Amino acid sequence: DATGEVRTQHLMDVRFVPLETSFERLPEATALVTAYDREVGVLNLTWAKEHGAECPAPAPGKPSFVGTEVCRACHAQVFPQWQASRHAHAYDSLVEQGKNNHLDCVGCHLTGWKEPGGVCRLDAVEGRTAVGCEACHGPGSSHVSLPIKTTIVRPTAATACVGCHDRENSPHFDLEKYLP
Repeated sequence: DATGEVRTQHLMDVRFVPLETSFERLPEATALVTAYDREVGVLNLTWAKEHGAECPAPAPGKPSFVGTEVCRACHAQVFPQWQASRHAHAYDSLVEQGKNNHLDCVGCHLTGWKEPGGVCRLDAVEGRTAVGCEACHGPGSSHVSLPIKTTIVRPTAATACVGCHDRENSPHFDLEKYLP
């Protein structure tokens, strides 16, 4: 002001409150959010069909994605456990919620999203619609070519899980409980 005094404006403290499953669901609000989610999905899918680009190929000497079915050929003993898991049906959960075309959701529900040799288009997710082997172990072509332990990524539990299972998306995730 004219006296040179600096005045401070007191702002309200603003904080985000996570919407957890314990909150009451209001039918009107649920319908509004569902309609919004579907509209965003339609817009994103339309954009992908008109402007989407393929992911770049892996750099020379780097492995490429082969798909979960290729892994099954040698690792059939673990497939029943994986198929019964929520990871095998992760994309289905997005479809049920109408969020399968949300750019901020698909990355954790697909294999190879936005990665070299992966999938970068919402209209080209066929064959990647699960959290498959390569979602945690990385692209598998090197391992397919030379099936030894040193040709497949063995991520540490924390890096493999918490990239998607963070506080915002999995508020009740307990690494020690779910890892086994």
